Amino acid sequence: MSRIDSWYITNGYKVKRATTTNVGGIPTTVWAFTSTFDGRLRDLSGSEVIVNEKKGYTTTHRLYCSTSEDITELDVIYDVADDLYYEAEVIRNPMHLNDHLEIDLQFHRDKQSSYG
Repeated sequence: MSRIDSWYITNGYKVKRATTTNVGGIPTTVWAFTSTFDGRLRDLSGSEVIVNEKKGYTTTHRLYCSTSEDITELDVIYDVADDLYYEAEVIRNPMHLNDHLEIDLQFHRDKQSSYG
């Protein structure tokens, strides 16, 4: 049983993954949903925000979910309830206990239409 209390968990998150296809000799990126899962999403406070200038990202939210989810750091997470997309930046399995995943996300207001 996960240590994340069940009353914090909401349903309605989807993983969207990019695949590159070659159309007429031109590489084209297509985003497609790969799975749906339950989790808990929260804003990060000012002291929790991670700025990685070397890799070029700033985390703005953290998502907690089951370790059975197939999520990579190249995926986009779609919040069905709020109709918003978040980029997965850092995925952690705290203390490698396989209890839950903590996924740091970055929200881009200006990129919302590019994933739809």
